[in-house]
Amino acid sequence: MTAPDDVESISDAEVADGYFRFLTLFHGDRAARLASEELSHFYDAVWDRAVFSADPFPMLGALIDRATDDELGQVGEGVIESMIDLPQHWPGLEERCRLEPRWRAALRCVCADADLVARMPPVLRETLTHDPWEFVDLTGLPEDGEHEEAEEHGQRGRRGKRKDRAPQRRRRTRGR
Repeated sequence: MTAPDDVESISDAEVADGYFRFLTLFHGDRAARLASEELSHFYDAVWDRAVFSADPFPMLGALIDRATDDELGQVGEGVIESMIDLPQHWPGLEERCRLEPRWRAALRCVCADADLVARMPPVLRETLTHDPWEFVDLTGLPEDGEHEEAEEHGQRGRRGKRKDRAPQRRRRTRGR
């Protein structure tokens, strides 16, 4: 597949799908990385539409809608992180974070300067200043017994504490 002459004619949904195919190949073995070059125009189109355009939200929406739960982190730490320092995008990001859990999950993967975050609207500030080890539950509150499997595998619970370890007692030492 070669790059289309007019990448602007491709829909945001098609660009998002191509972007995730590109990332999958790009993070694969050597042969897959070489094959990813055929899809690199999708990567470029995402950056043109989401980072460098006046209205990035149609492209970001297509990415977030099509991303798996694991890929949401890639959207946050890549595309959104690259545009988070532009205050003109904060109202749109705040609105979407307030309404949609998947947007909040993507934004939790953004690393931003503390001084920048302090100037952001409250919803963004709260989303970006969280415990990085906190468990992000995209489906809402779990029903009884749903976290037992995660606990068996040592995954983190709601407050980010390891569930497979017993609390450790601190030993007091005098004069040492």
